[in-house]
Amino acid sequence: MRPSVRHSGPLSIADFECHGCPQLASLLSGECRRCVLEGLAAIEPVQRVVLRKAYHRVYCTSRLSELAKRIASAGLKPEVLSRVRTNPHETRLLEELGLREIRFLVEQWGLHPRNYEEVFGCSIKPFFVGGVWLGSRHPRRLAESYPLSGGGRVRIYEQVGASTPFYELELPEFRLPPGLVRLMYLAYRQGIERVPEGVDLSRPEEVERFLGEALSPEDV
Repeated sequence: MRPSVRHSGPLSIADFECHGCPQLASLLSGECRRCVLEGLAAIEPVQRVVLRKAYHRVYCTSRLSELAKRIASAGLKPEVLSRVRTNPHETRLLEELGLREIRFLVEQWGLHPRNYEEVFGCSIKPFFVGGVWLGSRHPRRLAESYPLSGGGRVRIYEQVGASTPFYELELPEFRLPPGLVRLMYLAYRQGIERVPEGVDLSRPEEVERFLGEALSPEDV
């Protein structure tokens, strides 16, 4: 799958639209790794990679682009190339193929089948959240905290050594059950022309029942 590329300030971001794919939409899946590394090899280097489903996985590193480009330039046969992209952590295979630079790279990162999320800086967010916060380089001090009338809380932090404070929002929407987030995502993806009579959209339980009946149980 060839991703779309967008730019946010100095960052280039590759978006993979994973809606409808039965895979996990995570680099913990070998099939997803193959798809992502193949897609990244065909585009400009990027500093972020987003796998889009009901929950978006955002990989906040340029390492994925670097790995994809190195593998693509190795001149491997298609079947071998697919195997390396599926499991680039297999250092024995990389050594057998003479891919010592790539082997050195994944050993330097300490890459193994279960730590892809950590090595490539994964943040997970529901689809309706616009971005991820990676934290401040400066020590912080809580300056103020207050509740919101509709639920949730605001925290204001001062950054030691920086003049700009930052706001942290803790909203009820961030604690929605995963099943409901998936239903919301299906509703977002699938237009509904008319709501049947008898469905009260002011009642959350009515909305959930309607969505469950109207939308397919497709894996999102």
